[in-house]
Amino acid sequence: MYTTMDGVSGAQPDVNLRFYHKMSKLTLIFKNGNEGTDVGKITSYKIDGLILDGTFNPLDGVCMAKADGEARSINIEMPLGTVKDGARVFPLILFPQVVNKLPMRIHDSEGQDYVCELNIGADGLVAGNNYLFTITVKKTSLSVSSSSIVDWETETGSSDAKSDDSDD
Repeated sequence: MYTTMDGVSGAQPDVNLRFYHKMSKLTLIFKNGNEGTDVGKITSYKIDGLILDGTFNPLDGVCMAKADGEARSINIEMPLGTVKDGARVFPLILFPQVVNKLPMRIHDSEGQDYVCELNIGADGLVAGNNYLFTITVKKTSLSVSSSSIVDWETETGSSDAKSDDSDD
C-alpha cells in the first residue's frame, strides 16, 4: 500500500491519507463440481510463468516485477479440508507484471492431476487489480470461468489523532 501527504504543513497539520494497492492480487476459487468431487482433497497447485522478484519505489509508489527477473514456478502446498459452501479460496499477492497466460497444475490426495491455463489478458497483472478465477473441479476434468477483474475492497476507517506535546 502507498500514500502521499500532499499539502501538510505546520499551518495545515490535518492529514487525510488515501492508500492505494500497488501489488496485484490473483484469487483462485476451487469449487466442487456436480460429480461428487471434493475440493477439500486438493493438496497442492503449481503455477508456471510468474516473476516473483520485484521492486517498490517509496518516492513515487511504483511497484513492479523486476524487468530482468526470471519467470519461475510457484508450488503451493495446501492442508486437506477447509471447504466452505463447496469452495476453497486462495488469494495470492504478486508483483504487477506483463503475463498473459499462466499454466497451472492441480493435485489431489487421490493422485488425480488436473491441468489448465489461466488467461490473464493483454495488460497482464496490473497494480491494484484482483484477478478472480473460479475453477470447478470435476471427477476427471476442470472448467475455469473467464476471469473478472475487480478492484480490491475499500474499507473506510477513522481515528482521532492529536499532537503529543509531553516531554516523556
